[in-house]
Amino acid sequence: MVIAKVNEYSDDLHKIQQVESEHNPHVFKRYILVNKEIVSRSDARRPVIKLTFQVINDEQLPEFLPGDYIEILCHIKGQVLLRSYTPLQSDKEKCFSIIIRVYEEGLMSRHLMKQLVGFEIKVRGPFDISNQISPPYPRHILLNSLSNDKCWDVLFMIAGGTGITPMLQLIKYHLNYLNQSPNRNFKLFLLFANETISDIFYFKYLEHLVAASNGKLKITYILTRPPSNWEELSGHINEDILCKWLSNNYIPDDSKHTIKLITCGPPLMIDSIEESLNNIGFPINDKAIFIR
Repeated sequence: MVIAKVNEYSDDLHKIQQVESEHNPHVFKRYILVNKEIVSRSDARRPVIKLTFQVINDEQLPEFLPGDYIEILCHIKGQVLLRSYTPLQSDKEKCFSIIIRVYEEGLMSRHLMKQLVGFEIKVRGPFDISNQISPPYPRHILLNSLSNDKCWDVLFMIAGGTGITPMLQLIKYHLNYLNQSPNRNFKLFLLFANETISDIFYFKYLEHLVAASNGKLKITYILTRPPSNWEELSGHINEDILCKWLSNNYIPDDSKHTIKLITCGPPLMIDSIEESLNNIGFPINDKAIFIR
């Protein structure tokens, strides 16, 4: 429900309600599926798909910032399901995408997987993930409030599986500013954790981002069950791996660089990373954000 306060002009009430409804994240809007793409390997145990949706009619697409999420409403087998997803701004006009892993027992993921182009969904948002992180943070906590362009000078990102989606938001945000200001100096480091090599998804796109970053983005992969010819990191993310990864990529100096470390993935993985960072003396209270 949209509540508007007006003085005496009832005609203005409808206009105010209309404007507020267009910008109210709690109001569900209609979108249609315009593209569906499998972004996982052919041998993946659970497929990962990228779904692209477009606004209907002449409605405006809201701006999605790093840390924003949306909620999708679907009626499935007599149930009303509401699920949260990370929206990725599309290069196509008035479009956004979500990336989901399809689980055997996942009602929503299986439902979305089988839909054809033209399928209509109801979406509300975007909402700010800052409200979901404990302790509560200011708005848009994934961005640098001390910088005019909201970019970090040095940003470490650790992602497990589909926990990479907020990192994709951050990477695209920084690279967009790089296109506008080629001399902008920042460094982005992503540690992408998966169980097996077949679980790595969106690999070509990730490599495209690295190539487009002009040396400002570096991605490191780690597998808990690597193949025999694997040349990158292996095992679980622990104190030793974190210490080497951080120290190999950044040497503290006297400059006033703004540094942040952001993690997103399964809760047990994030709990372990938080403990390990604390054990090696990383200032987690000031410099780290944990998204579970």
